Amino acid sequence: MYPRSVCACLNSLAWVLLLSSCTSLVDDASLTQKPGTQKPGPTPEAKPVASVDPLSPSLPGPDGREYPNFTFAGLPEDTVYPKERLRIHEFGAKAGENAAPALRKAIAKAKEMGGAVIEFGHGTYFLDEPVQITASNIVIRGQGRGGPGYFSTTLEFRFAPDPHSLEFIFTQDGDTIHPEGFVGVVAHPGLPKEYWEWTLPGNTRKQVDPSGQLAKIELFIDGKPWFSKDTIKDHHFAPQTALIPFIHHLWQAKFQEGQTPEILARATWKNGKTAEKQIRIHIDASLPDSNRSQPDYGILSFAGPSRYAQDTFFQLDVTEPITRGDTSLTVNHPGDFEPGDVLRLRSGKPDFIPHGTRYAQELFRVVAVNGTTIHLSQPVRLDIPVEAKPTVRKQVPLRNVGVEHLTIRQTSDTWSHGIVMKNVLGGWVRNVELVNIGRCPVYFSAAKNCEVRDVVMNGSQYPLAGGMSAYAGWYDSSNDCLMENVTALRLRHAPNFQGQSSGNVVRNSTFEMSDLQFHAFFPYENLVENCRIYATVGSGSYGYGLYTSKVHSMHQQSGPRNVVYGNDIQSPKGPVFFGGAETGWVIAYNRFQVEDQSPFLRRDPMPAVELQEGSHGNLFLKNLFVLQQVDDVVRVSGEPGRENVFEENLFMQVKPGEPATTLDGWTFTWTGNEFLEAIDPALIRQWQPPPSLYLYQKQLVESSSEPVE
Repeated sequence: MYPRSVCACLNSLAWVLLLSSCTSLVDDASLTQKPGTQKPGPTPEAKPVASVDPLSPSLPGPDGREYPNFTFAGLPEDTVYPKERLRIHEFGAKAGENAAPALRKAIAKAKEMGGAVIEFGHGTYFLDEPVQITASNIVIRGQGRGGPGYFSTTLEFRFAPDPHSLEFIFTQDGDTIHPEGFVGVVAHPGLPKEYWEWTLPGNTRKQVDPSGQLAKIELFIDGKPWFSKDTIKDHHFAPQTALIPFIHHLWQAKFQEGQTPEILARATWKNGKTAEKQIRIHIDASLPDSNRSQPDYGILSFAGPSRYAQDTFFQLDVTEPITRGDTSLTVNHPGDFEPGDVLRLRSGKPDFIPHGTRYAQELFRVVAVNGTTIHLSQPVRLDIPVEAKPTVRKQVPLRNVGVEHLTIRQTSDTWSHGIVMKNVLGGWVRNVELVNIGRCPVYFSAAKNCEVRDVVMNGSQYPLAGGMSAYAGWYDSSNDCLMENVTALRLRHAPNFQGQSSGNVVRNSTFEMSDLQFHAFFPYENLVENCRIYATVGSGSYGYGLYTSKVHSMHQQSGPRNVVYGNDIQSPKGPVFFGGAETGWVIAYNRFQVEDQSPFLRRDPMPAVELQEGSHGNLFLKNLFVLQQVDDVVRVSGEPGRENVFEENLFMQVKPGEPATTLDGWTFTWTGNEFLEAIDPALIRQWQPPPSLYLYQKQLVESSSEPVE
């Protein structure tokens, strides 16, 4: 059905677009049909389920097996769409002109009204600066996505500092901010865009003279040094700092009420050139918490109060051990929680995660408070002992915010996200096209019950520009979010999960020129189902079909019980790479095909599954693996893992015979697998995705008249 190799004429983009146009996802199968199988013969019917407990941490799937409970993913039932409408032309915006000032005015008016839909007309509107939204109940809506036409809206982002210059973002001259507000600066990197381009074959970086590289950014308050950042030596991604096209930083202010400080920003490049810009701002401590929001550098950035603002809320210690499935927490003080609040649960000791330095954390809705017992709307997903010093604290997110029915196209070459939602509950991006975005087309952080639906993400300018560039997925403590009916082209890692994200679902989507990644910092209990994923190496992906972070790398280990279910995945390298410490994962009903992408990638044939550093208790169930003439279907290294199970998988182009149950100290269970020396096209065509796990569990919950006692 698909080409066996990428043509050597380097016309990969055209090939990908053609493939996307002729490839369609199989819609959700009937919930009553049998799960798909790559082998001839029937698959056992699911066991009948009379009733389930909606608050159980695990629920049956269509095959009768237990999976994590994914039914909480998606917009919450109490999501409210704003009733008021503001038309952008009423604030001076016109198609073909810079609409950013008018949009800022409309946002301020909507905030004053308690919320509104800000509606753009048809045509193309320019945004010559990034725009921040810090209030709930604000939706930015166009007339439709797509190309030029009467019934479509395009926002064209043109902002970028000139060479050897810098600009303030979000806070401008004369603005009033909270004493703990934020000031942002963007500086030109001093290097041409070609520095971030790749040449094929071999993925070698073009040689560019680095003498013009940005070296330092400094800020001064009323002439006194405030902050200094060596962008080459001190950046988090050193020595990759030079890869970051536009260095941007956000500094938290610590001003006094009534001050009118003068802020001077200075940038210095390696060749000795400097640039300065200054603004004067006003300080007002009476501004609401929304004015303490910490935005990220995005074209449209929705941001709730920052973590610094959250720290003003009373932190409570959890005094009883937490067990996966608990729906209540015992704390040391009644605190200030009320029903409807959002609670952040966090392990107090970073070494709670064996191979990591990050805290485990998760967001919950509060349903009741009885003394020192806080009742939650859903079960906890991890066991957390008291020795890990777990704490809870109120979170105050934005609610009911969204972007819909428009195209966002970036024509500048600045390293900016497209749409950012940070500390948001019930936010959405739907029927939106994002074209040529500098960094990530959509970026969610500390998000709860958000959705990305019916969205096209067409490329990122900088797939190689350090971390968090050209990704699509759920990040940084985002919980119970849903991505559905998405088409993503020319990204790096997509779909992607990282940063303690959990309970998220990505389904019914197509990802071309990117790999499926569980990229960093303990993502756990997430689901990817019924997606078409084509991994290549030209866009910066690692080339595997499914990749998890290495435990001893800066990305650290992935968390337990992630599920990859019923996907069609092609890759130039091995189908599955586990970087270590994965526990209780389920890889089921997928079709993995390894494609030879020579001359782009020279490599030895790779096994179906590579396991490292103690991966244990994982299930590989009824997958089809089409390989490239390998002797070993499994390769292991590092600390031995135990009880990895391979059940009823079909392996093609492999050495016949079932592998050993022990290998270098690792232990395996092999049941009902089949090993073929050659490719059988008929069996490949016979593969079908199974019925939706997500929808099946939702139906079980909806059909249960009441929770099981």
